[in-house]
Amino acid sequence: MTDSRRRSFVPPTSAGLPPIRPAPELLRSWSQRTEKLCQVKPSLISRHLSTEVADRHPGDWQNVYLQKLKELYQQQIGCDVAFQVGGDEAIVKAHRILLEIHRVTIVEPNNNSDDSQQQQQWIKVQDDFFKHHPNELRAVVAACYGFLLDPRMSDAIVQGGRDDCLQGIPQSPRLLLKGIAQYLCGSPSDWHESPQATTRERVKIMASPGASPDTELEWSIRGHAALLCAQSDLFCQVLMSDSPEEAPPTDADQEQGYSLPFYIVRVDSSKFTKDLMQELVASCYAASTTMTANSELSVESILYLIEGAAHFGIKAASLQCEGALAKRIDPSNLADMFQFARAHDAQRLRLDCHKYLCRNLLSIAKAGDDIVSKQDREQLHDMLQSDHVDASEQEILDMMWRWWHLNTTSISEEDAKELFALVRLAFVPSDSEIVQQLVEKNLVDEETLRLCRQFQTDEVFREKKIHTEPMYTPRQIEADEWKSSSTHSQNSSWAPPNFDMTAMNANLPS
Repeated sequence: MTDSRRRSFVPPTSAGLPPIRPAPELLRSWSQRTEKLCQVKPSLISRHLSTEVADRHPGDWQNVYLQKLKELYQQQIGCDVAFQVGGDEAIVKAHRILLEIHRVTIVEPNNNSDDSQQQQQWIKVQDDFFKHHPNELRAVVAACYGFLLDPRMSDAIVQGGRDDCLQGIPQSPRLLLKGIAQYLCGSPSDWHESPQATTRERVKIMASPGASPDTELEWSIRGHAALLCAQSDLFCQVLMSDSPEEAPPTDADQEQGYSLPFYIVRVDSSKFTKDLMQELVASCYAASTTMTANSELSVESILYLIEGAAHFGIKAASLQCEGALAKRIDPSNLADMFQFARAHDAQRLRLDCHKYLCRNLLSIAKAGDDIVSKQDREQLHDMLQSDHVDASEQEILDMMWRWWHLNTTSISEEDAKELFALVRLAFVPSDSEIVQQLVEKNLVDEETLRLCRQFQTDEVFREKKIHTEPMYTPRQIEADEWKSSSTHSQNSSWAPPNFDMTAMNANLPS
């Protein structure tokens, strides 16, 4: 039977349900009642391949970025302003840069004084409203970090005459990220005027061969400690140490208004280029990087960026890169992508490789022996455990048999038995030539084959066993409805402004 005829077979009782993929000759031999049972979706089967993946997915980079920002506030990491509020002098700590981005003005400190730029400035709140309402003040500050502002708090603040503090507070997480990104790029926001940069960067990333202070400085980038610490594990470790390295401002820095020493993070210029570090710093400001936005960028360039993100512990940037790599998966690079994902703990990329293999197994089988032989045993193991593979069980068995023959010298008999045990032989005709060879080579035992034959020929046994365990559960194809809804969801989601290298050079000068 041709592939087109096999795909067109849909039992008359399965309208609206995804079709199953056992061998066509078995479908023809089973009664209509069995066809109905095959179409049942019990708890053992996840609704779609996407559901299987969602349970293990690390989430999108925007959610990870926002969570890191919230942790910065909750753990009070590197706060540079502390408000003393009320008679009991309740303390509300924050980061000046985030208050500035969202145009939140509690008091009017002297931003030109050195004291206002020290590590933590203590401010006695004398405002007529906030000095009696510390909870409302705390809510406004928390909203700058992505926490939802309670409508009752908003109403109280408006009634107290401080609605000016709410004008720059974003009404959704996507607008919060958008505001941070636009602050870096210097473009105006669509919900408030472009902020004036009064909060000076106190961090300087300095690059030299071997990251040595004794060699000639090749380039440097400035940044705000709060945003760097929020998103980068390495930056946070260096900057929050007991005695971080400091350096006085250069003559060029002083000409631009910098007077206080910088905290220094040294990087090895022989490993990390300036362009790479600018991309990584941009990701700490929620900006979409040019590397991930450029559809023509090579896989190698994105791999370089993701290695940098992994080194500096910037999870949001890693997820951006993994998403860009996922769009470039094809049969020729699938195995390499999976191995890279496993080596760098890139969960999203690994799951995207899993989805691609499940949906394109036949394309990989047609790509040639070189491509088939390269597929990773662990990845094939994951695919065989899935309830959604876009191939009949006979085609899955053919692929696995071929792969095993191409790798017999490197795959142990125990590993081969484990893999073939995951092929659902109850849905492959028991007189299949490959099934017979599996038995002859002791890769499948006679008892398993006997049970498969009984499942195929004994309707009472089949109705009793179907869906009770993976061996007796037919795989299904994802419903077309999900693919449509998934596409719509992706198209309607917010994408941050593409990062402009020229704008960054202006905001983070050498």
